[in-house]
Amino acid sequence: MPTPKLLTFVRVLIMAALPLCLLQTRAFSQRIPSPVLDDQFDRDLAELSLILDEVRVRKLGSRERVTLSDVKLRLARRNLPPKSSKAERIRLARAWKLIGQIERDIFGDTEQVVESYRLAAALDPDDSEITGELAFRERKLAAVNERLEEAKQLREAKGIRR
Repeated sequence: MPTPKLLTFVRVLIMAALPLCLLQTRAFSQRIPSPVLDDQFDRDLAELSLILDEVRVRKLGSRERVTLSDVKLRLARRNLPPKSSKAERIRLARAWKLIGQIERDIFGDTEQVVESYRLAAALDPDDSEITGELAFRERKLAAVNERLEEAKQLREAKGIRR
């Protein structure tokens, strides 16, 4: 059973990482922060907090820890069919975008980060910020994978095995 201290730590960790992600997003866009963006961010953060609470309740009585994967699984269950309301799809897209930002800060550019942005873009294809970030992350991941492949080929050419 998760202890209250652990749950508090997870919640604080998420709330500490999200403002950093938001600051990085603002730095990329090089614009003055708007109160509307802050209000939206607060709503998105509140949504993720509710999802975290749902995960905690689901795991109540279990000795497992609540992880980012648990939150993503719960969020994935909330993904809606294409005919759902646009407002609901936009809300979920923003939540997936925040998950992608958290993952990027924790893990760097990985396939799971790109997948979170893909889900966000699929839910709200009209949001140019999400689709632009997805394209950037896909290019960056391709470059990382290419460098890894080149290093692997170089090791093989030199006869070094891992």
